[in-house]
Amino acid sequence: MIKKLYVIRHGETAYNHNGIVQGRKIDADLNEKGREQADSFYNKYKAFDFDVCFTSTLKRTHQTVDGFLKDGLQWYQFSGLDEMNYGEFEGKQAGNGEEGSAVELMNKWNDGFLNLKPEGGEGPYDVMKRQQEAFSDILGMNFNNALVCMHSRAIRIMLCWMQDLNMIEMKNLGSVNTGLSIISYDPKAEKYTLEEFNNTDHL
Repeated sequence: MIKKLYVIRHGETAYNHNGIVQGRKIDADLNEKGREQADSFYNKYKAFDFDVCFTSTLKRTHQTVDGFLKDGLQWYQFSGLDEMNYGEFEGKQAGNGEEGSAVELMNKWNDGFLNLKPEGGEGPYDVMKRQQEAFSDILGMNFNNALVCMHSRAIRIMLCWMQDLNMIEMKNLGSVNTGLSIISYDPKAEKYTLEEFNNTDHL
């Protein structure tokens, strides 16, 4: 049975708006714009036949799918879907690539230095490992269509390993807040197919 994952990035937070690094250690609420984005997504897809919802453990994902949860959609949280732990950079301006900034590290990932990680934090392969463990559990469950709410860097990493892409392709897989990507999974072939990427028709 083919399973479909409807993956959205959470709505905007004040950290997103202000260019401040917000990873696994910061449990921020949606701002007003983020709540509007969540409402817009809900209003467009509320009649869709989702069987289940999976989110990270961070409340910005919970708030983004709150309309569906209030409607009674079955819900599971997985810590493996959490955003990357950015360690020393969390709560600081991301920067413009200057030495010692989060963006400098991201630029190094783009250049292929994928084993680098922030002090006290995770690297791309750390996130990939916990995601793969989470999706092993998720795809073992009985559903046809699942709504999945995650985070920006986490989605980039997920799309790389699901499509057997080099992890440097993260740089080309950015999504806007509440952007929707649709992934089908064929359990017989153990194959993921990206059917749609970063759809924003609801915004």
